[in-house]
Amino acid sequence: MDESPSVEVTIPPYHAMFWPTLKALKALGDSGSNVEIEDRASLLMGLSDSQINRLHLSGPQTEVRYRMA
Repeated sequence: MDESPSVEVTIPPYHAMFWPTLKALKALGDSGSNVEIEDRASLLMGLSDSQINRLHLSGPQTEVRYRMA
């Protein structure tokens, strides 16, 4: 069986992040830093490490943080 070294990592579209972001904000007591909210929303969405760490274009920001912004 041949495994491809470059597997495409899909990231949910930005509009799919609205509700998890609001739920994350509520879970944080209606207040939090951008990083805290993004981290909690990523957890609520069940994103993999590969999805969370994928850079937007050439970086330095990740694609998930870019879309949540």
